[in-house]
Amino acid sequence: AILVNPNDPAPPSNPKALKKFIEIAEKMNIYAEIIEPKDLSRLTTFDALFLRQSTEVNNEAYTFARKAQQQGLAIIDYPDAILKCCNKVYMAEALQNINVKTPVTVIVHKDNKLEALEKTGLPCVLKSPDSTFSFGVKKANTKEDYETLVNTMLKDSELIIVQEFCPSEYDWRIGIIDGVPFFANKYYMAKDHWQIYNWDAKNKDDQDGNADSLPIEEVPKKVLSMALKSAKLMGKGLYGIDIKVINGEPMVIEINDNPNIDFNVEDRFYGDSIYVQVLNAFKSRLE
Repeated sequence: AILVNPNDPAPPSNPKALKKFIEIAEKMNIYAEIIEPKDLSRLTTFDALFLRQSTEVNNEAYTFARKAQQQGLAIIDYPDAILKCCNKVYMAEALQNINVKTPVTVIVHKDNKLEALEKTGLPCVLKSPDSTFSFGVKKANTKEDYETLVNTMLKDSELIIVQEFCPSEYDWRIGIIDGVPFFANKYYMAKDHWQIYNWDAKNKDDQDGNADSLPIEEVPKKVLSMALKSAKLMGKGLYGIDIKVINGEPMVIEINDNPNIDFNVEDRFYGDSIYVQVLNAFKSRLE
């Protein structure tokens, strides 16, 4: 079962990639079928579940993953991966605990919101704990911006993340499945924007930046080892590790469960083998 939400604002696989998964699965003697959130009652008729809709703890993807785990289905991704990756506070503390370099990060609550700026400086980036695909991620350029944003965001969550702003031309995205890197991309910033996604862009083509797909061998060793160490922290599964290189030093920006696998983006260098490796991960789980 491949779970897809037709109303997903930022689906992790485009229609051509989903078609590829189904076609290649058939060649591998796996029957794959698209299901939607309304199909929860049918889940137990399948042997495996592949999440291809945005994952949050309070949406259907997590419900499906939990039910699949209870019923003993092979899953990508596991419910605990969703819990860990959707919690930016947990992620910040976990990366600090294993000494993985990140932008200067402060976990902010109502009592330390003013001291945070002394550590991060301005501009700074504010993230709600469950932000995904650049939703819930804001930039403050001035102290007034910061105070407005932090007060607004703390109404919805007792804790938020504030990070130093680290501008770069692109972010590395290293795709890892069950501890093995299987794609590498450079995601460039959206036109005239500081993130790879700009949901406010009037022109749909300007909503995200360009991407380059590269062989794993061309990824700097420091970047690759940092990505593998970060994924290991989250356990077995499918992850996309976002890394910036600032002054020659890599730093982890995000660990994404359920990362994008889009046709002609993540698969541009390795082609069909991207889909084969995901499907092989299901085979090994089923065996």
